[in-house]
Amino acid sequence: MFDQVKIIIKDSCIIIDLIELELIDFFLKLEYHILTTENVVEEITEINQKEKLGKLISVNSIMVDGDFDLNKVFDIMNNNGNLSFTDATVLELALRSEGILLTSDNALRRESKKLQRKTHGILWVIEALYENGIISAIIARDKVNLLMEINQRIPKQICKQLLIKLEKKQKTYNYNK
Repeated sequence: MFDQVKIIIKDSCIIIDLIELELIDFFLKLEYHILTTENVVEEITEINQKEKLGKLISVNSIMVDGDFDLNKVFDIMNNNGNLSFTDATVLELALRSEGILLTSDNALRRESKKLQRKTHGILWVIEALYENGIISAIIARDKVNLLMEINQRIPKQICKQLLIKLEKKQKTYNYNK
C-alpha cells in the first residue's frame, strides 16, 4: 500500500498552518504521498479550512487512513500520558507506514523521536518548499514572518534562525547571478 514513496503524516496544527499561510497547494508539489487519520480531519472545525481539506481529500491529494490498530494506539497512549487519542493514531500511522511525521505538538514530537521516527514541523516544510524551488526565499521569509503572527506557539528563536538562513541564501543567490 505504501510503495517506496516517502510518506508524510500531519497533525491538525500543520494542516491549519499550511492552509492559513496559503502554502497547502505548494506543499502538495513536494514529491510525497500525504496521509493523515480520520481523527485529524475531525479536529479541523473552521469552515474554510474544513472545505479546503475536504477538496484535497476528494481528489486524493491527501489520503485519509482509518486502518489503525486500536491496541497499538492504546499502547502508545499508555506509554505517554501526554498524547491524545488523535496524536496516538497519527503516531501509529507513522510507525506502520514508516512515514515522516509532521507535527507542531512537542509531546508528539518527543514520543516520535523516541520511537525513531523522522519528525519535522512547519518550518521544515517552508524550508523544503524553498530548497525544492517551489517558493522563493522572499516568499519563504514572508511566510515565516506571517507564521509568527498567526501562530503564537511557534518557537520565535527557531523562526529567526530560519529567517537569517534564508537571507544569507538570497544574498548568495543574488551575487551568483
